[in-house]
Amino acid sequence: MSNQQGYTSMVISYQSEEVGIDLASISDIEKFGNGYLTHFKDIFHPDEYDFLESVHDAKELECLFTEYWALKESYTKKLGIGLNGELGAYNFQNVAKLSKPTINSIDSSSFDSSSIDSSSFDSSSIDSNSFDLKPNSHWSDSTKLFINNTHIQPLDIHLTMLNNDIVLSVCGDQIPNTPSLIKIPLSLITKFFS
Repeated sequence: MSNQQGYTSMVISYQSEEVGIDLASISDIEKFGNGYLTHFKDIFHPDEYDFLESVHDAKELECLFTEYWALKESYTKKLGIGLNGELGAYNFQNVAKLSKPTINSIDSSSFDSSSIDSSSFDSSSIDSNSFDLKPNSHWSDSTKLFINNTHIQPLDIHLTMLNNDIVLSVCGDQIPNTPSLIKIPLSLITKFFS
């Protein structure tokens, strides 16, 4: 689960046992002022840091910094260790340069809450008959993770922009499909899990 600027995100996966998700805000960088990249040098693998230092466009750097942050957080959440891991050991490569919102989210305004079965949690409770779910075709899945020069597999990594400010990263072992985003009122989620 992750929270950012009024958004709450969570992942439900029926095949992947361990999944991590993170929302990260590009505008949060403003809190750190000039020199933020140097301030956070220790969380980056040397290859990542060198790449970020080579980016000369300030807006592009802010976006890429935020993408790396979201990747590291989602991976450590997948591991169940949060930010207690050795973040500088994680070397994310082939990170896409996300530049604009790419989400085709599904609005739930016509969602019938009676289709929620709170007695059990299974794929029939919220399925493609409840929503017109469509895989998001604009997720980047090019990112790979290396630790000690070893490509970590199986690991599926997906990145996208939720809006002009928020990066979304999902990491999991063998995520079978491209993630889908669904806009659901918090009250329905609460009802589902109660």
